[in-house]
Amino acid sequence: MEVILPKNFAFASLHQSFASFAAQGVKGATGVSFPQGKATLFFPSGAAGPAFLLSANYWVLKEYNNSDSYALSLALLAERIDGKPGLRGHWPEGEVFLSRTQKAEVQRLLERLGFYHGIIDGRFGQASRDAIHDFQINAGVFPADGFARPDLLRRMSEAAERRIGQ
Repeated sequence: MEVILPKNFAFASLHQSFASFAAQGVKGATGVSFPQGKATLFFPSGAAGPAFLLSANYWVLKEYNNSDSYALSLALLAERIDGKPGLRGHWPEGEVFLSRTQKAEVQRLLERLGFYHGIIDGRFGQASRDAIHDFQINAGVFPADGFARPDLLRRMSEAAERRIGQ
């Protein structure tokens, strides 16, 4: 479900219950109340784009096709078929995405820095986003949205170089 974050949102955790997110001022973009259960905060384009709370249904969709784009598109289509309004957030203009090679470098750097323990494949799943979020929190990067941009890749590379030099 698409959500609106309050201006003072701390980005401390991407995994909480729907109730915990609501207690922090997160609201459903269409005014619908949150269900019970656990949720994952997801920023497919970083904090500058739309934000979503993912529920267990999202992960079921990903079992069929592991693409975030597929699962998100299907979930949004289901909401439209159900008569709910369309997406309210806007995708950032001029957004620069990392190449698969750059994503693999992010994973390698995060592994070297002790944040990532998964497969180095240049594909960002939840483990990669969680590791990026942990690095952002550790490095004081705000917003800690779990989204890798070219400037964050540079910052990770500098942190890894400093670690090697110690």
